[in-house]
Amino acid sequence: MTSKRKGTFIISLDTEYAWGRIADKEQSLFYECYENTKDAIDEILLCFKEYQVRVTWAIVGRLVDNGDKKHVFFHEDLSNFFDGITNRGIYKSDVLNKRTGSYISDISLIKRIRDSGVNHEIGTHTYNHIFYNSIDDKSVIERDLRASIEVLSNDEFVIESMVFTKNQIRHKDILAKCGIRAYRGPYIEKYTRYNRRLRKVLQAIDSFLPTSPKLVKARIINNDLVEIPGSMLYRKGHYGMRKYQSLNILTQKVISGLNKAAKDKGILHIWFHPYNFGYRTREHISGLSKILSHARELEDKGLIDISTMGEMARRLRLDSKTSNSKIE
Repeated sequence: MTSKRKGTFIISLDTEYAWGRIADKEQSLFYECYENTKDAIDEILLCFKEYQVRVTWAIVGRLVDNGDKKHVFFHEDLSNFFDGITNRGIYKSDVLNKRTGSYISDISLIKRIRDSGVNHEIGTHTYNHIFYNSIDDKSVIERDLRASIEVLSNDEFVIESMVFTKNQIRHKDILAKCGIRAYRGPYIEKYTRYNRRLRKVLQAIDSFLPTSPKLVKARIINNDLVEIPGSMLYRKGHYGMRKYQSLNILTQKVISGLNKAAKDKGILHIWFHPYNFGYRTREHISGLSKILSHARELEDKGLIDISTMGEMARRLRLDSKTSNSKIE
């Protein structure tokens, strides 16, 4: 049976630890999450192994850089490459190390993924988690992207997929130039036919109901890049209104989405940050296990394909030779 007659399930992980919050005033709110992230990742890997589900780990290069490859240009004043600057001093690497310690480094991560017993994909989430909307100089983008690819790639992992930081989708020509073949596209919102105010209200209500997220369509764009939009961020927040969300409801949303993907032969693409699972780890792992169990059941029945972003992109490019370059 070909992929056109099946649904597709994709998981991508924005793997960044504290690098994703360096420019945020609320960084300290995440210290508990960072403290537990490494252990949470090992639990996540075990969960993926149990159900033999392969995913795309989009990793910030500097998180796993062991220092053998010197990218001195980026170890100076990082404030030039971030927006939302509140304290220039925190961008100095020595200050970061003193303040957050292991929250910005996990040297063994790629080895643990490689040895986990599942053929996962390694993708890039940039080298320094720089914000593309803040940078017009394409040479900075290219230098950062090539640095991440150099650090992340080896004989087993070829870097072909990317997740933009903050979903700031820009400079796609540089992606193609550096060998990237797929990226996660913008989150597909629900209720877009309504005005902005009503849409936000409906989306807020929807987040507390077990409704299915939107299925997405992968498409080939210029430079042979494949865009795979996201359907849903899977995580229970630990502050603000999100802390009142039920993880059981969020889990049911994904399961509903899986059933819809199987029925409508569409793509369900969920994502999360591993540090999200640093909060209420057991609860998150339990929910993920239910999702993966259901996905495994659907794939074993021939109703969906479980795919990485890279696999999806290769399949779409192959299918495009005899179709209209779109999998629905």
